Amino acid sequence: MSKNEKNTLDNPHKSNPNRPGAPKQVQARIREKNALQLRIQGLNNEDIAKELGIARTSVGRTIKNALAVLAKETAELGEEYRELQLQRVDQLIEALWEKAAGGHLPTVDRINTLMRRQAALAGVDAPVQIGVTANVNRDADAASLETADLVALAAEGIKKKKAAEEAEKTGETLQ
Repeated sequence: MSKNEKNTLDNPHKSNPNRPGAPKQVQARIREKNALQLRIQGLNNEDIAKELGIARTSVGRTIKNALAVLAKETAELGEEYRELQLQRVDQLIEALWEKAAGGHLPTVDRINTLMRRQAALAGVDAPVQIGVTANVNRDADAASLETADLVALAAEGIKKKKAAEEAEKTGETLQ
């Protein structure tokens, strides 16, 4: 009798991925779950391999697969939570809308806050991208620039870009 079979007999609630008739995917998920539980208990790859009756070299992949399944499930739960939050915000906005439309300024502020939260949850707001370019004099030895010098050049470039954007908005010209 193998150690895995003995453990299954000792603990009937423990799944046996090697039982006859179990579909391969089910066997794999059970093996992954068991491998992860054993890793959490502190067993090393060799001990996990012996415990589950698998090759030591496949233990890492088995645990990686278990973690991938958990990540997918977590992402799905996160998406469900996001959807629930969106529904709640929508309901709050709907409940407050008439009062805000009547000119009640604190309610208008509250709806504004809720709408910002709604936009963030829905991913409506585009991420802000900052592009930095720097012109380095060809005569300068670029390799000799220290990190602080590079940061200063980048900061100067950002300031110039912001100034140009502001000037464009206001119709001013920069020199």
